[in-house]
Amino acid sequence: ILPDDQPPATKEARSGSCGPCPIISACYVKWHQGPRRVWETDYPDYIESEHSQVLRWKPHRYGAAGDPATIPGHVWKGIRRHAKRGHTGYTQYWRQGKFWRLREFLMASCHTEEEMHAATEKGWSPYLATAQPIPGVRMCPYETTGGALRCAFCLLCDGKHGPVGITEHGGAAAMNGWKTIRKEES
Repeated sequence: ILPDDQPPATKEARSGSCGPCPIISACYVKWHQGPRRVWETDYPDYIESEHSQVLRWKPHRYGAAGDPATIPGHVWKGIRRHAKRGHTGYTQYWRQGKFWRLREFLMASCHTEEEMHAATEKGWSPYLATAQPIPGVRMCPYETTGGALRCAFCLLCDGKHGPVGITEHGGAAAMNGWKTIRKEES
């Protein structure tokens, strides 16, 4: 989910596709690599009658880069109708009431225990990135298996399985961003 008008390599360019993400400085996505290449490639517009068979092949990650809530609901409805092998997806927009319908297929991206409880109260399944695991919150199987169980086979983050936690992750820039964020919170 990328901006139309400019390359996604800068935080400013991503603000429209990432939504109200409070951890944009700690983002683990390498925007100058894969997302930039996708942005530079001339793909045809998705036409359901012509392209729906592609959706049946494998599980999907809704918003591998960018927030799925920035895509109109009718687009997701068409995609989800054909994507039968499962999916994962996360949104920062869970805090805004008008996006409540997305909770049936997206996780609420949370960054504190308080956010996790608020999302749960609103009927969302939270996905919580924290410095330390939280007792009673199922940890991400990708992390607990050392990467042996990949997201495309786990599919726990489909908005239907309750809270899932993961420790803060990413490269050096992301880890420095996490430190800054946690310092500002204290």
